[in-house]
Amino acid sequence: MAWKDIIYLHKYTANEIEQLSEKTSAEISIDISGYIGFSEEQLHALNRILLKQDYTIALQYGVNYLEKKEGLIYNLDILKYIPNVKNLGILNQEYKEAIESFDFLTNTPLLTYFYTLGLFKKSISFEPLRQLKYLKKLKLDLGLNKKQQEVINDIITSLEFLYVPEFDLAKTPLCPALKFFSIDKKLISSELLPQLFPNLQSLYLKKIKNCEDFTFISDMINLRRLTLHWIFQFDTIPNLSKLSELEILEIVGSPNLQYGLEYIYDLKKLRGLMLTELQFPVASSFTPLTKLRKLESVYINFRKNNKETSIIEKFVEDNNWAYMQPGLAGVTI
Repeated sequence: MAWKDIIYLHKYTANEIEQLSEKTSAEISIDISGYIGFSEEQLHALNRILLKQDYTIALQYGVNYLEKKEGLIYNLDILKYIPNVKNLGILNQEYKEAIESFDFLTNTPLLTYFYTLGLFKKSISFEPLRQLKYLKKLKLDLGLNKKQQEVINDIITSLEFLYVPEFDLAKTPLCPALKFFSIDKKLISSELLPQLFPNLQSLYLKKIKNCEDFTFISDMINLRRLTLHWIFQFDTIPNLSKLSELEILEIVGSPNLQYGLEYIYDLKKLRGLMLTELQFPVASSFTPLTKLRKLESVYINFRKNNKETSIIEKFVEDNNWAYMQPGLAGVTI
Protein backbone atom coordinates (compact mmCIF):
# COMPACT_ATOMS: atom_id res chain seq x y z
CA MET A 1 0.00 0.00 0.00
CA ALA A 2 1.06 3.56 -0.64
CA TRP A 3 2.02 6.13 1.96
CA LYS A 4 -0.98 7.71 3.70
CA ASP A 5 -3.30 4.86 2.74
CA ILE A 6 -6.26 4.48 5.07
CA ILE A 7 -7.68 1.25 6.37
CA TYR A 8 -11.32 1.37 7.47
CA LEU A 9 -11.48 -1.05 10.37
CA HIS A 10 -15.20 -1.83 10.10
CA LYS A 11 -14.52 -3.57 6.77
CA TYR A 12 -12.29 -6.19 8.38
CA THR A 13 -13.01 -9.25 10.50
CA ALA A 14 -10.87 -10.07 13.52
CA ASN A 15 -8.91 -12.66 11.51
CA GLU A 16 -8.28 -10.18 8.70
CA ILE A 17 -7.11 -7.54 11.19
CA GLU A 18 -4.56 -10.01 12.58
CA GLN A 19 -2.99 -10.27 9.12
CA LEU A 20 -2.69 -6.53 8.50
CA SER A 21 0.71 -6.18 10.14
CA GLU A 22 2.17 -8.60 7.60
CA LYS A 23 0.70 -6.77 4.61
CA THR A 24 1.08 -3.10 5.50
CA SER A 25 3.63 -0.60 6.81
CA ALA A 26 3.49 1.68 9.84
CA GLU A 27 2.66 4.68 7.62
CA ILE A 28 -0.88 3.35 7.28
CA SER A 29 -3.66 5.18 9.12
CA ILE A 30 -6.45 3.06 10.56
CA ASP A 31 -9.83 4.76 10.60
CA ILE A 32 -12.18 3.67 13.39
CA SER A 33 -15.71 4.98 12.95
CA GLY A 34 -16.62 4.84 16.62
CA TYR A 35 -20.35 5.31 16.08
CA ILE A 36 -20.55 2.09 14.02
CA GLY A 37 -19.54 -0.23 16.83
CA PHE A 38 -16.91 -2.99 16.99
CA SER A 39 -16.69 -6.39 18.57
CA GLU A 40 -14.22 -7.20 21.31
CA GLU A 41 -12.58 -9.70 18.96
CA GLN A 42 -11.90 -7.00 16.37
CA LEU A 43 -10.43 -4.63 18.94
CA HIS A 44 -8.31 -7.30 20.65
CA ALA A 45 -6.91 -8.20 17.24
CA LEU A 46 -6.12 -4.56 16.56
CA ASN A 47 -4.39 -4.22 19.92
CA ARG A 48 -2.19 -7.22 19.14
CA ILE A 49 -1.01 -5.87 15.79
CA LEU A 50 -0.26 -2.50 17.41
CA LEU A 51 2.58 -4.32 19.16
CA LYS A 52 4.09 -4.98 15.73
CA GLN A 53 3.34 -1.75 13.83
CA ASP A 54 2.93 1.81 15.10
CA TYR A 55 -0.14 2.58 13.03
CA THR A 56 -1.85 5.93 13.48
CA ILE A 57 -5.35 5.37 14.82
CA ALA A 58 -7.93 7.97 13.78
CA LEU A 59 -10.97 7.50 15.99
CA GLN A 60 -14.05 9.15 14.49
CA TYR A 61 -16.35 10.11 17.33
CA GLY A 62 -19.99 10.47 16.39
CA VAL A 63 -23.61 10.13 17.32
CA ASN A 64 -25.18 6.75 16.52
CA TYR A 65 -28.63 7.43 15.13
CA LEU A 66 -29.46 3.73 15.01
CA GLU A 67 -30.10 1.43 17.94
CA LYS A 68 -26.83 0.25 19.45
CA LYS A 69 -26.17 -3.44 19.03
CA GLU A 70 -25.60 -5.47 22.16
CA GLY A 71 -22.04 -6.64 22.58
CA LEU A 72 -20.44 -3.94 20.43
CA ILE A 73 -18.13 -1.19 21.69
CA TYR A 74 -18.64 2.41 20.60
CA ASN A 75 -16.77 5.71 20.45
CA LEU A 76 -14.30 6.49 23.24
CA ASP A 77 -14.93 3.17 25.00
CA ILE A 78 -12.99 1.61 22.13
CA LEU A 79 -9.77 2.98 23.65
CA LYS A 80 -10.15 0.66 26.64
CA TYR A 81 -9.39 -2.24 24.28
CA ILE A 82 -6.34 -0.81 22.46
CA PRO A 83 -3.85 0.29 25.16
CA ASN A 84 -0.95 -0.47 22.80
CA VAL A 85 -1.76 2.47 20.53
CA LYS A 86 1.09 4.98 20.20
CA ASN A 87 -0.27 7.38 17.58
CA LEU A 88 -3.84 8.56 18.17
CA GLY A 89 -6.18 11.15 16.76
CA ILE A 90 -9.64 11.91 18.12
CA LEU A 91 -11.89 13.46 15.49
CA ASN A 92 -15.31 14.90 16.31
CA GLN A 93 -16.30 16.51 13.05
CA GLU A 94 -20.05 16.07 13.22
CA TYR A 95 -20.19 19.11 15.55
CA LYS A 96 -23.25 17.64 17.27
CA GLU A 97 -21.96 16.84 20.73
CA ALA A 98 -18.78 18.26 22.24
CA ILE A 99 -16.24 15.94 23.83
CA GLU A 100 -15.95 17.24 27.41
CA SER A 101 -13.02 15.33 28.87
CA PHE A 102 -9.61 13.89 28.04
CA ASP A 103 -10.03 11.24 30.75
CA PHE A 104 -10.00 8.58 28.04
CA LEU A 105 -6.24 9.11 27.82
CA THR A 106 -5.84 6.98 30.96
CA ASN A 107 -6.43 4.03 28.61
CA THR A 108 -3.57 4.93 26.26
CA PRO A 109 -0.40 5.32 28.39
CA LEU A 110 2.00 4.56 25.52
CA LEU A 111 1.05 7.49 23.31
CA THR A 112 3.89 9.27 21.55
CA TYR A 113 1.60 11.30 19.25
CA PHE A 114 -1.82 12.72 20.08
CA TYR A 115 -3.98 15.03 18.02
CA THR A 116 -7.52 16.39 18.07
CA LEU A 117 -9.83 17.75 15.40
CA GLY A 118 -13.39 19.01 15.68
CA LEU A 119 -15.72 19.85 18.56
CA PHE A 120 -14.30 19.76 22.08
CA LYS A 121 -15.42 21.67 25.14
CA LYS A 122 -13.49 24.95 25.17
CA SER A 123 -12.63 24.64 28.86
CA ILE A 124 -11.68 20.96 28.64
CA SER A 125 -9.03 20.06 31.22
CA PHE A 126 -5.58 19.23 29.86
CA GLU A 127 -4.53 17.54 33.10
CA PRO A 128 -4.69 13.99 31.61
CA LEU A 129 -1.93 15.00 29.18
CA ARG A 130 0.49 14.97 32.11
CA GLN A 131 0.12 11.18 32.34
CA LEU A 132 1.49 10.63 28.83
CA LYS A 133 5.13 10.03 29.74
CA TYR A 134 6.19 9.08 26.21
CA LEU A 135 4.45 11.94 24.37
CA LYS A 136 6.63 13.60 21.71
CA LYS A 137 4.11 15.08 19.27
CA LEU A 138 1.02 17.07 20.24
CA LYS A 139 -1.44 18.69 17.86
CA LEU A 140 -4.49 20.33 19.42
CA ASP A 141 -7.26 21.95 17.42
CA LEU A 142 -8.15 24.07 20.46
CA GLY A 143 -7.48 27.55 21.73
CA LEU A 144 -5.67 27.75 25.04
CA ASN A 145 -6.98 29.29 28.25
CA LYS A 146 -4.66 30.03 31.17
CA LYS A 147 -4.98 26.62 32.84
CA GLN A 148 -4.54 24.76 29.55
CA GLN A 149 -1.42 26.79 28.74
CA GLU A 150 0.00 25.94 32.18
CA VAL A 151 -0.27 22.22 31.43
CA ILE A 152 1.38 22.64 28.02
CA ASN A 153 4.20 24.62 29.63
CA ASP A 154 4.73 21.77 32.10
CA ILE A 155 5.03 19.09 29.42
CA ILE A 156 6.56 21.04 26.53
CA THR A 157 10.18 20.36 27.47
CA SER A 158 9.80 16.72 26.39
CA LEU A 159 7.98 17.51 23.13
CA GLU A 160 9.54 17.53 19.68
CA PHE A 161 6.42 18.67 17.80
CA LEU A 162 3.76 21.15 18.96
CA TYR A 163 0.78 22.51 17.04
CA VAL A 164 -1.74 24.78 18.77
CA PRO A 165 -3.85 27.64 17.37
CA GLU A 166 -2.51 30.20 19.84
CA PHE A 167 0.30 30.40 22.35
CA ASP A 168 1.88 32.77 24.86
CA LEU A 169 5.64 32.37 25.21
CA ALA A 170 5.96 34.64 28.24
CA LYS A 171 6.04 31.79 30.80
CA THR A 172 7.32 29.01 28.58
CA PRO A 173 10.52 27.25 29.72
CA LEU A 174 13.55 26.54 27.59
CA CYS A 175 12.71 23.72 25.15
CA PRO A 176 15.87 22.37 23.49
CA ALA A 177 14.07 19.24 22.24
CA LEU A 178 11.38 21.04 20.22
CA LYS A 179 11.93 20.69 16.47
CA PHE A 180 8.55 21.70 14.99
CA PHE A 181 6.30 24.56 16.13
CA SER A 182 3.05 25.61 14.46
CA ILE A 183 0.59 28.41 15.28
CA ASP A 184 -2.40 29.47 13.22
CA LYS A 185 -4.08 32.26 15.15
CA LYS A 186 -2.15 34.18 17.80
CA LEU A 187 1.43 34.18 19.06
CA ILE A 188 2.24 36.33 22.09
CA SER A 189 5.82 37.34 22.98
CA SER A 190 7.07 36.05 19.63
CA GLU A 191 10.44 37.75 20.20
CA LEU A 192 11.26 34.95 22.68
CA LEU A 193 11.10 32.19 20.06
CA PRO A 194 14.85 32.00 19.28
CA GLN A 195 15.73 31.98 22.98
CA LEU A 196 13.19 29.36 24.10
CA PHE A 197 13.29 27.05 21.06
CA PRO A 198 16.98 27.21 20.07
CA ASN A 199 16.96 23.97 18.07
CA LEU A 200 13.75 24.52 16.15
CA GLN A 201 13.96 23.17 12.60
CA SER A 202 10.48 23.98 11.29
CA LEU A 203 8.35 27.04 12.04
CA TYR A 204 4.82 27.42 10.67
CA LEU A 205 2.87 30.62 11.32
CA LYS A 206 -0.59 31.12 9.85
CA LYS A 207 -2.90 34.14 9.97
CA ILE A 208 -1.01 35.71 12.86
CA LYS A 209 -2.67 39.10 13.30
CA ASN A 210 -1.10 40.35 16.52
CA CYS A 211 2.51 40.31 15.27
CA GLU A 212 4.01 43.19 13.28
CA ASP A 213 7.71 42.61 13.91
CA PHE A 214 9.18 39.43 12.45
CA THR A 215 12.85 40.21 13.03
CA PHE A 216 13.01 37.40 15.61
CA ILE A 217 13.25 35.02 12.65
CA SER A 218 16.76 36.34 11.97
CA ASP A 219 18.07 34.56 15.09
CA MET A 220 16.46 31.16 14.48
CA ILE A 221 19.70 29.76 13.21
CA ASN A 222 18.73 26.07 13.05
CA LEU A 223 15.62 26.49 10.95
CA ARG A 224 15.43 24.21 7.95
CA ARG A 225 11.88 25.13 6.99
CA LEU A 226 10.03 28.43 7.39
CA THR A 227 6.38 28.80 6.41
CA LEU A 228 4.40 32.02 6.74
CA HIS A 229 0.81 31.48 5.66
CA TRP A 230 -1.66 34.29 4.90
CA ILE A 231 -0.11 36.95 7.10
CA PHE A 232 -1.34 40.06 5.31
CA GLN A 233 0.73 42.54 7.33
CA PHE A 234 3.97 40.76 6.42
CA ASP A 235 5.77 43.20 4.09
CA THR A 236 9.47 42.63 4.80
CA ILE A 237 11.57 39.48 4.79
CA PRO A 238 13.93 39.85 7.76
CA ASN A 239 17.66 39.32 7.51
CA LEU A 240 18.19 35.61 6.86
CA SER A 241 21.98 35.63 6.80
CA LYS A 242 22.23 33.50 9.95
CA LEU A 243 19.81 30.86 8.63
CA SER A 244 22.49 28.90 6.82
CA GLU A 245 20.57 25.61 7.20
CA LEU A 246 17.31 26.82 5.64
CA GLU A 247 16.14 24.45 2.90
CA ILE A 248 12.50 25.44 2.38
CA LEU A 249 11.02 28.94 2.43
CA GLU A 250 7.28 29.36 1.92
CA ILE A 251 5.57 32.74 2.12
CA VAL A 252 2.00 32.08 1.09
CA GLY A 253 -0.67 34.75 0.58
CA SER A 254 1.34 37.86 1.53
CA PRO A 255 0.26 40.48 -1.02
CA ASN A 256 2.03 43.28 0.86
CA LEU A 257 5.46 41.68 0.66
CA GLN A 258 7.87 44.05 -1.07
CA TYR A 259 11.10 44.33 0.95
CA GLY A 260 13.94 42.01 1.85
CA LEU A 261 13.87 39.74 -1.21
CA GLU A 262 17.64 40.08 -1.43
CA TYR A 263 18.03 37.91 1.67
CA ILE A 264 16.65 34.91 -0.21
CA TYR A 265 19.56 34.88 -2.61
CA ASP A 266 22.09 34.12 0.12
CA LEU A 267 20.37 30.90 1.27
CA LYS A 268 22.94 28.46 -0.10
CA LYS A 269 21.06 25.34 1.02
CA LEU A 270 17.64 26.45 -0.26
CA ARG A 271 15.91 23.64 -2.14
CA GLY A 272 12.32 24.82 -2.25
CA LEU A 273 10.86 28.33 -2.59
CA MET A 274 7.20 29.35 -2.61
CA LEU A 275 5.92 32.93 -2.79
CA THR A 276 2.29 33.59 -3.69
CA GLU A 277 -0.15 36.49 -4.17
CA LEU A 278 2.69 38.94 -4.78
CA GLN A 279 1.82 42.48 -5.89
CA PHE A 280 4.93 44.65 -5.62
CA PRO A 281 7.95 42.65 -6.89
CA VAL A 282 8.15 41.89 -10.60
CA ALA A 283 9.34 38.66 -12.21
CA SER A 284 12.73 40.12 -13.10
CA SER A 285 13.42 40.63 -9.37
CA PHE A 286 14.01 36.91 -9.05
CA THR A 287 16.84 36.53 -11.58
CA PRO A 288 19.43 36.12 -8.75
CA LEU A 289 17.81 32.78 -7.85
CA THR A 290 20.14 31.24 -10.43
CA LYS A 291 22.94 31.60 -7.86
CA LEU A 292 21.27 28.99 -5.63
CA ARG A 293 22.75 25.71 -6.85
CA LYS A 294 20.59 23.43 -4.69
CA LEU A 295 17.21 24.77 -5.79
CA GLU A 296 14.81 22.05 -6.94
CA SER A 297 11.39 23.70 -6.91
CA VAL A 298 10.21 27.30 -7.29
CA TYR A 299 6.58 28.31 -7.14
CA ILE A 300 5.95 32.06 -7.45
CA ASN A 301 2.79 33.77 -8.61
CA PHE A 302 1.43 37.29 -8.73
CA ARG A 303 -1.94 38.55 -7.59
CA LYS A 304 -4.15 39.31 -10.59
CA ASN A 305 -1.13 39.52 -12.87
CA ASN A 306 -0.96 36.57 -15.25
CA LYS A 307 1.72 38.25 -17.34
CA GLU A 308 4.30 38.32 -14.55
CA THR A 309 3.33 34.81 -13.45
CA SER A 310 3.88 33.53 -16.99
CA ILE A 311 7.34 35.13 -17.06
CA ILE A 312 8.23 33.37 -13.81
CA GLU A 313 6.95 30.03 -15.11
CA LYS A 314 9.20 30.35 -18.16
CA PHE A 315 12.16 31.37 -15.96
CA VAL A 316 11.64 28.32 -13.74
CA GLU A 317 11.37 26.02 -16.74
CA ASP A 318 14.56 27.43 -18.29
CA ASN A 319 16.44 26.61 -15.10
CA ASN A 320 15.08 23.05 -14.88
CA TRP A 321 13.32 23.63 -11.58
CA ALA A 322 9.92 22.20 -10.81
CA TYR A 323 7.20 24.84 -10.93
CA MET A 324 5.21 23.52 -8.01
CA GLN A 325 4.91 23.77 -4.25
CA PRO A 326 7.95 22.23 -2.50
CA GLY A 327 5.94 19.46 -0.86
CA LEU A 328 4.35 18.44 -4.16
CA ALA A 329 7.80 18.38 -5.75
CA GLY A 330 9.04 16.03 -3.05
CA VAL A 331 11.13 18.69 -1.36
CA THR A 332 10.78 18.04 2.37
CA ILE A 333 12.95 17.98 5.46
